[in-house]
Amino acid sequence: DFIVDEYQLLEARAHGADAVLLMLSGLGDADFRRRFAAAAELGLSALVEVHNLQQIGFPFVTSVATGTTPMGVVVAPALKRVYVANNGSNSITVIDTATMSAVATIDLTLASPTPLQTPSDLVISPDQQWIWVAAREIGGPAQGAVAKISTATNTVVEEVLVLGSTG
Repeated sequence: DFIVDEYQLLEARAHGADAVLLMLSGLGDADFRRRFAAAAELGLSALVEVHNLQQIGFPFVTSVATGTTPMGVVVAPALKRVYVANNGSNSITVIDTATMSAVATIDLTLASPTPLQTPSDLVISPDQQWIWVAAREIGGPAQGAVAKISTATNTVVEEVLVLGSTG
């Protein structure tokens, strides 16, 4: 979830989160600074989504390069991992929250005979063993797919084709 209220930070910490997602474009400068400071006070790392460098008016501890056009983000607190869906490069970047570095890239174009394209939404299972990724198939705008990824191996283990209507 995107953090919009300080209460969400308290909820995240109470549920064992190590990191939270702050979207710079979704908060005003003053609100962003308050959420960032409050996260630090609670011992939470802040993953900050920035759409362009002009938005940044203060120094960050670090930045982590992902694939092209990052869209969806999901945090796996028990694994100390953040997964980022890279819409423009058809991949998932795996970030280690302890080192704040990318530790793996899952290439979705190699997922199956019908490669996934434009991943956008991520959901993690309650036991954090699986991530499901929603994406379009290369076959056309009326097709999509949901890929199941193992968090243990960072590989696609299953894919389900979803057919939509064209009219």
